[in-house]
Amino acid sequence: MKTSFTCLLLLLAACDAKPAIRVEPGVPSASDTATTSVLSPSVSGPKKLPILGDPLGLLSKPPEPVVIDELSTERRAPDPGALSTARATRPSDVREPQRDPRAVARARATPRPMPTASSEIRDVTPVAFVDELRRSNAKLRVLYLYAAYCPACRDVLPNVRAAAKRFYGQGVEFHAGSVDRDRDAYAAYVPSLDGVLPATLVSSDGTMASELKRLGVPLAGKGFSIPLVAVFDRKDRLVAYGNSTLAARLEQSLEPLIEK
Repeated sequence: MKTSFTCLLLLLAACDAKPAIRVEPGVPSASDTATTSVLSPSVSGPKKLPILGDPLGLLSKPPEPVVIDELSTERRAPDPGALSTARATRPSDVREPQRDPRAVARARATPRPMPTASSEIRDVTPVAFVDELRRSNAKLRVLYLYAAYCPACRDVLPNVRAAAKRFYGQGVEFHAGSVDRDRDAYAAYVPSLDGVLPATLVSSDGTMASELKRLGVPLAGKGFSIPLVAVFDRKDRLVAYGNSTLAARLEQSLEPLIEK
């Protein structure tokens, strides 16, 4: 009876004793893990919290860090490379402002200043004089023959000069030559050309009439009268021909021919 009571006491004592917990070295226990998870924040950072009325989740994004640049308050010069890149990458749909067609037409119609022609007398043969006209690529080429002793030539010279000034740079070239035989008399007449027409003296070897016929100028007989005006187009076609009357109205006669 005494032995049974002793065994019962030992059994009760064993039930009240706390069980021993074996902890492996280097392996955290459950309590340590729970403590760590509470005290240490998650490595992935704060989680997004759903917010009502924000379907895009813009308000639930975590705040981004603010970086303060100490040099941001200083004035910096623009980078030339960045400016050129910005110009190169300009959108293709950006159109340049269109200019008024009437303003463009007026700018093209404005004559350029005419350079001063040489006053030094240049001697050429009729063949060379006509060949220079043939080699020209101008839209209109005006052949003008005159002489210092010719009163009609002196009368229409201002009209010829005015036409040469007006149509300079508009596809019109003037090939003017004197058929004077007195070189000194022509030298005294050269200043009246006013630097508009070059001082060209065509030698009188008797071939000028045949060269004019070769150009297609209708001449009666072996001679020609001065002042003589003949206008040719780019294809060497004679489009106007006359004497004093045509020379006096040369500007009005050339205007419709240029527009063709």
